Amino acid sequence: MRQPSPDGLGSTCRRRRRSTPAFKAAWAARRSLGKPAPPLPGQQTIPKDGTPMYSKATLLCVSAEAAAAVVAAADRPGDQNHTVTKDGDEIVIAYLDRRYPLDIVLWACLRGHVTDEQAEPFINALTGHTEKQDNR
Repeated sequence: MRQPSPDGLGSTCRRRRRSTPAFKAAWAARRSLGKPAPPLPGQQTIPKDGTPMYSKATLLCVSAEAAAAVVAAADRPGDQNHTVTKDGDEIVIAYLDRRYPLDIVLWACLRGHVTDEQAEPFINALTGHTEKQDNR
């Protein structure tokens, strides 16, 4: 007769599953691929090929000059995870971390490059809110 497992898990104990051919094949594949790179804080899911999925957000500015000022201030040379480009009086922000476009719109609002009415739908789209907030 078999003795019960010492941890009390019975016949479905994980130690028994580790000896199956499927588990051994999966373990060998994981070992050959190496450790996965740790994700960045706030990073979105990465596809199997390893390229990050960038999200894009478009922000309407007061004028083309204001958009140019926002792009000049938000440009971070050498940063490959976040980009800001100008398209007329709109700016297009490609990002991995959702905090980056929120910082840009806050900076632009404080300096008058974007009005509150232009920033509200942008912030709502980033945060997932669909209704207009009632300030009481």
